[in-house]
Amino acid sequence: MKEDQFVVGTVKKLEFVYGMDVLIKAFSLAKSQRPHMNLELRIAGGGSQLAELKRLCNELGLKKDDVKFLGRLEQEQVPAALNDLDVYVAVSRSESFGVAVLEASACEVPVIVSNVGGLPEVVADGLTGYIVESENADALSRKLIKMMDSKQDARFCMGKAGRAFVKDNYEIGHTTSIMIQAYKECIRIYDCN
Repeated sequence: MKEDQFVVGTVKKLEFVYGMDVLIKAFSLAKSQRPHMNLELRIAGGGSQLAELKRLCNELGLKKDDVKFLGRLEQEQVPAALNDLDVYVAVSRSESFGVAVLEASACEVPVIVSNVGGLPEVVADGLTGYIVESENADALSRKLIKMMDSKQDARFCMGKAGRAFVKDNYEIGHTTSIMIQAYKECIRIYDCN
């Protein structure tokens, strides 16, 4: 990424449920508020909405240099793609759990997520990133602008806090012990019946 560039991105399937249209609208709003900034949106993933999302970009006056559709990435390509972002965005309309958000946080990338499903569980609002109302492009654009306007040190601290959050709450040894305890409790309850 270039020194004067601010890169917003996501790695998700291009399906309605993942709110890519909301992300594109919010990016367009943010870009119009900060015309002097070198902003780029990178969307990695394949799916049925690619043509529709490209059409939306055209309708909003966004150019190919503004929004880059990277296609589907292999799993081993994801960390490098995440490390090239200034902020990761996941504004799904529905989501069971935020694995992709945890991956971004583990790469020390601050995140912005919608307040649906398990996404709020994987973000410490204001510390590791921000939580916004679902399907609200205005709210998302305000948080994007806040990230853009913040000093790089503040984003760096958010990224560091995100990695610590992942290690403290989702490290394999920690989650394994929680699962073992849950299994033991199920066995105890089942044995009592």
